[in-house]
Amino acid sequence: MAAGHRQHRDLAVHRLVHRQPPGVFLGRQLFADPANPPAPVEAIPAIAITGYALKFVIAIAITPLIYLGRYLMRRCFGLVPA
Repeated sequence: MAAGHRQHRDLAVHRLVHRQPPGVFLGRQLFADPANPPAPVEAIPAIAITGYALKFVIAIAITPLIYLGRYLMRRCFGLVPA
């Protein structure tokens, strides 16, 4: 299936699921926004490194919260892993 046909099918499914009227467009999926151009190729590695570093920091930050939630579930509700 050609990419153009797939995109139009995806738009039709999106409109069906979200009850979007046919005259309303989805923005960047159909038309590029001149006020918000894509990043230059040279900036892509820096953006990727920043994104992965942020994911790593968030994962480290929420790990204690996950263990706290597990502890509370076991202590307050008596739930144990099966």
